[in-house]
Amino acid sequence: QGVSNIVHALATMCACGVLATESPAVFAALTALEQRTCGVAVQMTSQAVANTVWGFATLKWELGSDAWDALEAGIVRLGPCDMNAQEVANSTWGFATMSWELGDEAWLALDEAAARTAADMNPQAMANTLWGYATLGRPPAPGTMAALESAVVRLGKAMNTQDVVNLLWSYVTLEVDMGAKPRAALE
Repeated sequence: QGVSNIVHALATMCACGVLATESPAVFAALTALEQRTCGVAVQMTSQAVANTVWGFATLKWELGSDAWDALEAGIVRLGPCDMNAQEVANSTWGFATMSWELGDEAWLALDEAAARTAADMNPQAMANTLWGYATLGRPPAPGTMAALESAVVRLGKAMNTQDVVNLLWSYVTLEVDMGAKPRAALE
């Protein structure tokens, strides 16, 4: 949990302009955190995995293969049963932001998690999840897409402009026809 909390905090501070990744101290800290991720990812909770992925992606930190493999194994281990809607959205957003290609087993785990949690997603989480799929060029499985479309119907009126733009871009990019109910929910 400590590694993910520090990565998340550094990402937040860098995003707010309080710290800079170019700083030698921040660079050294991130290098050490990446190395430590390799050893602790197997013990991470789903929140810790998602926060670590989100943090490194927010920092635009290119992970080495060992840290990447450790986090991907966390998705495989935790995605199908443990990840909540926000963790699915943050992980998917992180992978897409960095163009990190997941293996098939990790995609399946993340897809199962998205299908299972779509009913709990808020507008931003739903839009970011679908944006992540589209950015990486991986359409959701049919059951997952149906669950995400149900979320669009439920959340359509609550979505802000950015959510709607991301959602529409995702449909176009994935070359998926938006059904009548989701379209009506966005009008």
